[in-house]
Amino acid sequence: MVGWKVAVAALVALLSPLEAGAAPAGKIVIAQGVDPTTLDMANQSESPASNVGRHIFDTLYDRDTNLKIVPSLATEMPKFVPPSAWEVKLRKGVKFHNGEDFNADSAKFTFERLAQGQGKLRGATFFAPLERVEIVDSYTIRVHTRKPWPTFLPVMTFTQSGMLPPKESAGKETADLSRKPIGTGPYKFVRWSKDEEIVLEANTAYWRGAPQIKTVIFRPIPEDASRVAALQNGEIDLAVNIPPHLGAIIDRHPKLFLSTAPSIRTIQLMFYTHQMDAQHKPGPTMGPPPTSASARPSPTRSTPTSSSRRCSTARACASPRCCRRCTSATIRRSSPSRRTWGGPGSSWPRPASAAASRSRCTARAVATSGTRRSPRRWPASSPRPASRPRSARTTS
Repeated sequence: MVGWKVAVAALVALLSPLEAGAAPAGKIVIAQGVDPTTLDMANQSESPASNVGRHIFDTLYDRDTNLKIVPSLATEMPKFVPPSAWEVKLRKGVKFHNGEDFNADSAKFTFERLAQGQGKLRGATFFAPLERVEIVDSYTIRVHTRKPWPTFLPVMTFTQSGMLPPKESAGKETADLSRKPIGTGPYKFVRWSKDEEIVLEANTAYWRGAPQIKTVIFRPIPEDASRVAALQNGEIDLAVNIPPHLGAIIDRHPKLFLSTAPSIRTIQLMFYTHQMDAQHKPGPTMGPPPTSASARPSPTRSTPTSSSRRCSTARACASPRCCRRCTSATIRRSSPSRRTWGGPGSSWPRPASAAASRSRCTARAVATSGTRRSPRRWPASSPRPASRPRSARTTS
């Protein structure tokens, strides 16, 4: 949780607009644990991509530093229209990075892409109740849902609903939108060198005012200790996802500080109760797919051998644990005339007492532990060899 709080506090500071007449200046390098998988906000559900997306895209609603939901590209809070629609007034005078105007067409395109992307776009799941968008006028929309949607307002703050320019984005695949993301946010996309860095440049025409920092660079540094070391060495300016045990190092550093802020993130433990079929519909868990009949091993039947028999002193041994030691060790028999212990040809005389038996069993297990054999296995279709008489297997 500390790492996430650090990231939120820093990102809010970067979005703060400058005073009138001031120009963006300087550069800041932010280190995350991993590189985003995509920059198409509708096709992701991850913190690294969302952190970058917050700089490029705006949503209709956002949260302030106290986590209160406030209008962003909307001008006022949504109005519920029974039985299941929400009317939203949009902000005028906002332009995308490519010069397109933000209006009702933009909101309609963005939301209906999410509605039609169920099962195709990873981030579309949050917008499953959304059905269609009605354009009331150029800056008013009415979002129709399949059923009442009480969490409509909080979901509108998710980065997955970052507004897209309809003329530039229409007909493009998610990979195309990821290569060149275009939004209305405080920073424009410059380049992305996969697993190296993402470079953003200040949007001087941002509707809230130009941001303070001119260039923002995101770099992936997977190792926590390496991320903190880079911060200490001055290679980066901000490190997120700092584990608690490394937070004390930053607190003690004379030139670093640990910044925290409230967060709405919920870290949860999920149970796998169902799985999706080919049509992305939930069903009961079936476990791993069965292998083909040809790939399954044929049933085998094991024959008792010297390695799986209990030692002949088991009845004299008072400790079941000792017997298990004897069973786990391999007791080799070179011929039927060589008995286990105490038989003709045996180099180990039979113990005279239970205590001596336990001692002998333990010593024998240690002595033979390096000569362990696997038991012979017989196919189920083959007849098992005839068992020896009990008197031939053990000596009482």
